[in-house]
Amino acid sequence: MKKGNIITGILFSIFSIFVILMSLQLPPSKNGVPGPSTWPIAISLIMLLAAMTVLINAIKSTDEESLILNTIDHYRVYISMGILILYLLGMYYIGFCVASFFMLYAFFTWFGEYKLIKRILIATIIVAIVFFLFTKILHVPFRFGILF
Repeated sequence: MKKGNIITGILFSIFSIFVILMSLQLPPSKNGVPGPSTWPIAISLIMLLAAMTVLINAIKSTDEESLILNTIDHYRVYISMGILILYLLGMYYIGFCVASFFMLYAFFTWFGEYKLIKRILIATIIVAIVFFLFTKILHVPFRFGILF
């Protein structure tokens, strides 16, 4: 487990620093209004802090427990990561609304015990709320992909 935590801490530290450096190329804040780089930098700093905490704790640890990666819980995580990768690809090709609907529906099916109509309804309502919030209130344009 110690080696896994060290590798995880290093990889996420590198990724966080990369995102921070890329975010610094975005336009800065103007007149007290946060710019497009504000949230990626803030989230990356939190992720960097968490990664460094994992790394430091792993280095200090004397635990040499082996890491088992083929339990049922791990398979659930792998499938969830696969769904999220498909979601990211789907957002690019078919747009936010459709990809988000399918991702939410998949997760409600995978983790919940809801009836079909309830899964469809909840996924639709969440996508509609997020779409309305960003397009009408925050005035953020959405890319719709090939389906819209």
